[in-house]
Amino acid sequence: MMRTAVITTLALFTFVSCGPAPGPRPPEATPVERTRRAPPTRRVAPAKPVKVTFARFFTDHTLRVDLMHRGSAKAESYKVIELVREGPWAGSRTQLLDPFSYGAHRFEIRDAATGALLYTRGYASLFSEWQTTREARKITKGFSESLRLPMPRAPFDLRILSRTPKGKVRQVFTRRLNPNTKIRSFRPVAQITTRVLHKSGPDHKRLDILILGDGYTQSEREKFWRDARRFAQVMLTDRTFGAHKDKINIRALYVPSVDSGVSEPRKGRLLNTPLGLSFNTFNSARYMMTVKNLGLRRAAAHAPYDALYLMGNTSRYGGGGIYNLYSTFPSDNEYDAYVFIHEFGHSFAGLADEYYTSEASTENMYKANVEPADPNITAFLGGRFKWKKLVKPSTPIPTPATAKYKHVVGLFEGAGYKAKGLYRAQQDCKMKGKGHVDFCRVCANATAAMIKLYSE
Repeated sequence: MMRTAVITTLALFTFVSCGPAPGPRPPEATPVERTRRAPPTRRVAPAKPVKVTFARFFTDHTLRVDLMHRGSAKAESYKVIELVREGPWAGSRTQLLDPFSYGAHRFEIRDAATGALLYTRGYASLFSEWQTTREARKITKGFSESLRLPMPRAPFDLRILSRTPKGKVRQVFTRRLNPNTKIRSFRPVAQITTRVLHKSGPDHKRLDILILGDGYTQSEREKFWRDARRFAQVMLTDRTFGAHKDKINIRALYVPSVDSGVSEPRKGRLLNTPLGLSFNTFNSARYMMTVKNLGLRRAAAHAPYDALYLMGNTSRYGGGGIYNLYSTFPSDNEYDAYVFIHEFGHSFAGLADEYYTSEASTENMYKANVEPADPNITAFLGGRFKWKKLVKPSTPIPTPATAKYKHVVGLFEGAGYKAKGLYRAQQDCKMKGKGHVDFCRVCANATAAMIKLYSE
């Protein structure tokens, strides 16, 4: 109220005060004097915006920027470790700017000479999840990470932004890099082999999915190919992904392992596997992830990809998925098909967990009174929520979880590991229940939009 009063007073004062008191009227200027007093100004034409095209600013290779992401619960820093030239760029050549705002981080690439914005992508990281653990409040720790983008032709500025606990985005790192100096080229390994499981079109016009196996020994090589083919069919027959199978390519990549299976630290079972998958990540029993980022990236570089799946050779229930990083799943569990799609919802479409009664590996991932970036959950602040246009006027908001509204899009309380304060769009969804249930309408729409980004 005070700020309004001050503004009103200033406005009134400006209106009343009309300048100095009137005096004798000065003589009218002659045309010559007018010319002298008001010489013509030279108009400067505005700079033409730079037209960004793939062919002008990029080559047909992939650039991998390896980083060390280090910090604690309240601080973070980045350091560039190495630039690596990988194989052909499999991503879109037209959709270079990310239209979404998902993930804990975002990186931007600008041409150093013109300042033109060339490429952007949102992503999340194992580090950003670790920041919400108890350990992060006590120690400083580093995680290896990699950013992938089409290979720029000239020096560029890399800028990394992170989302604060209050939902704001701030710059945390910037560095000028030259792709023409101090860059290492990827060298393939003969023992790593790739097969195409589903091909619908050229890589740069399709969503390219790559399935890598971990914990498959030489004697289990054929088991890996059988498992990979089975899960490719799970993807292609899923109601949401199957509807877009003509926009998807799927490959599998075999990496031989010394040991069979997946590590389980709580049981003292520490295995030598190429990708380093392990249960008990962040002390959560079923969270199966890896911190061997460089080993993973060196293996994955043998094939073109937009999205990564890591298949653990295990019958134990578990998995994980981090946006624009990778998703993991078990090969031989009764719920493996569910985990396969559910975790890809996280890593590919940026979907949040909608359940709120099970163990979570992190603490307070979603802060009170902050709208989550995830497209499928909301804090319902100020009466606003993301999917309001999908809700019929007759549906009560919030929506009671009764049989009447079982298949209705509404606003159901309970999501993001919280029974109160966060809401989801439908009573059940593959991001909530473990049974034979499809994505809800909001999750299916978000997934379709992401497939479109990679297939145009």
